[in-house]
Amino acid sequence: MVTSVIPHLEANSQATVLPKYPAISLNSSSHKGLHVPLNNFGLDYTSKLVNSLANSSTYLDSQISEVEKEIFLPCDKKNGTETVDAKPKSLAVAKRPDSGGVEGKPIALVANHFLVDLIRHRKFSTTMTIYSPIEFQDDKLEFYISLPIEKNRQHKIFRVNIKLVSKFDGNGDDFYNTPLPQEYIHALDVVLRESPAEKCFSVGRSFYSSSFGGAKEIGGGAIALKGFFQSLRPTQQGLSLNVDFSISRRKPCYLPMELCVICEGQKFLGKLSDDQTVKLLKMGCQKPRERKKIIDSVMEGQFGPTSLRLKLGNGGHVRNLTPFRHDRQWNLLDSHVFEADARPGNAKLLESKLRKSIKPLLVISNFSLCVMERKHRGYADLKRIAETSIGIVSQCCLYSNIGKLGSQFLANLALKINAKVGGCTVALYNSLPSEIPRIFRQDDPVIFMGADVTHPHPLDDFSPSVAAVVGSVNWPAANKYVSRMRSQTHRQEIIQDLCAMVKEILEDFYQELSKLPKRIIFFRDGVSETQFHKVLQDEMQQIREACSRFPGYKPPITFAVVQKRHHTRLFPKPDPSLSENQFLDKNIPPGTVVDTAITHPTEFDFYLCSHWGIKGTSRPVHYHVLWDDNEFTSDEVQKLVYNLCYTFVRCTKPVSLVPPVYYAHLAAYRGRLYLDRSDSRSCTISRSSSPEAIALPKLSDNIRKLMFYC
Repeated sequence: MVTSVIPHLEANSQATVLPKYPAISLNSSSHKGLHVPLNNFGLDYTSKLVNSLANSSTYLDSQISEVEKEIFLPCDKKNGTETVDAKPKSLAVAKRPDSGGVEGKPIALVANHFLVDLIRHRKFSTTMTIYSPIEFQDDKLEFYISLPIEKNRQHKIFRVNIKLVSKFDGNGDDFYNTPLPQEYIHALDVVLRESPAEKCFSVGRSFYSSSFGGAKEIGGGAIALKGFFQSLRPTQQGLSLNVDFSISRRKPCYLPMELCVICEGQKFLGKLSDDQTVKLLKMGCQKPRERKKIIDSVMEGQFGPTSLRLKLGNGGHVRNLTPFRHDRQWNLLDSHVFEADARPGNAKLLESKLRKSIKPLLVISNFSLCVMERKHRGYADLKRIAETSIGIVSQCCLYSNIGKLGSQFLANLALKINAKVGGCTVALYNSLPSEIPRIFRQDDPVIFMGADVTHPHPLDDFSPSVAAVVGSVNWPAANKYVSRMRSQTHRQEIIQDLCAMVKEILEDFYQELSKLPKRIIFFRDGVSETQFHKVLQDEMQQIREACSRFPGYKPPITFAVVQKRHHTRLFPKPDPSLSENQFLDKNIPPGTVVDTAITHPTEFDFYLCSHWGIKGTSRPVHYHVLWDDNEFTSDEVQKLVYNLCYTFVRCTKPVSLVPPVYYAHLAAYRGRLYLDRSDSRSCTISRSSSPEAIALPKLSDNIRKLMFYC
């Protein structure tokens, strides 16, 4: 049936630096993002199919109905409220509103995507799945094979049955003139995995072998291995093969030796210890040059960003700050946080108390500082009791760190404490209404919401998943968030109680600003491409239902999925005036945006690297807008996300992830801590059982509106 890959080693692209972003008040300085329209891979298109995909402007259009801008909410006259139609119309994923962003300064990049050239020929491929160019008689195949059950021992006969699952036709002109369905892409993916599968052992979509740098013992019987990831993806330039260096591990399964033979390459699903995790991260931390070298081996067989201004505090006054370092980090030396909560008024007295914090517990008002001798499971108990039973905010730290006077650790600790007790670190100097005036207004508040679901570790068959939703409650600074957490069915990804959580956050918003938000911008973390449609249908419906609980309230909603766990990497294109090693050791600068070439052919997505990669190779975050009532342009939504990344309360630099999602992740993790009791005894649960979610304890009213989870 199908393929042959021409492994081009580069995906060349032009990037742009976004124009000046809003200045930040003790927040972040306005940096221009680097917008990267990858408008030329510089690759040959020798296949009609690739040309068809690259030039088609109607990719998947025939399979998608018109986007419904509103779902009719019939009025319930009896209760005076609006209710959601029991059978809402199906929602279609938003299309890209333009040809990509145009603001900013172009730069040249190389991406780890390689165009695939398809050549028709007959090939029989086998892995877990079999694709055959000929039909089997009666649509099935049965045969017997002889395999050794133990090394150097007698063989055993096994019967193999192969049944037809589906058929698709690769003949005729339609094969080249229409977009490839997902089953075709899956078939091509299987064929491309055949060769590496013969030389390596596979785990998911990744391949591992000791030939990539040897195995490394990380303790506890676990061995870490290097490898590579590969996957076919539809892009604006056609089908591309995404290849990346790949953070695996294996552990021998201890069984009676007289009964079993341990096969190489089994994936270790257990939870790693702290020491194992550190060693694994160090092993996987690759400089850009090293990472690209590995990718190239698989396939072979100074930027000047614009400034962003921030607002900081200075003895009760506000001063401006422009992060000028290459990593966009700023220093609080001779400055203060933008807004502090009422703490003891006597600064010297407060300093004196903090210096005496070697005592196990120090209580200042409703704040508790706990200095711990070592990491302990009692940490979860402390958080649960303090935040649900007693009603105080707590900050834990290790004694070994608190003694390092003058270190960055103490400054970071102060930032966390300030955020937890109600303060904020920094604000944009140019507010969002001044940066994006077409969408935002000073007198029309907007809420930014983030949602995430955290699941128990793979060997846990019982514990519930925990969902969290956060929402901003101040405008236009939009840097203070309230949270809601719920437990739900084990490993359920769709947020089951989203409607109630969104409604409660909207109520908090109204209490703070005396009006409901004019617009809702909702960021959803942890969703794969295969779940996009289901998440959009279900969770958008719940958000609309939450809004309908307020009479006559139908705000425009933008729903975007945020993906961190992907394998797209971007590298600076070598500068002829510099040596290759010197240039490729640098990561791409903060604010780099890619929204062409390697992005979806028709849908509204982009990659943004908002941070400076200190260790290893920077990973851009993938943002995919699934629904957009607000009708953002590419430049507007990219500018919005990049600016928000400067407002994270725990850092004096831009973060890699848009803060609403970052906070939702922290809140979901805190909810999981409430379920993790140090005195709990392990129990064995049958896989056939259907565990019910255990309700989380209710938060105390004293801290419900604080960012206690930071």
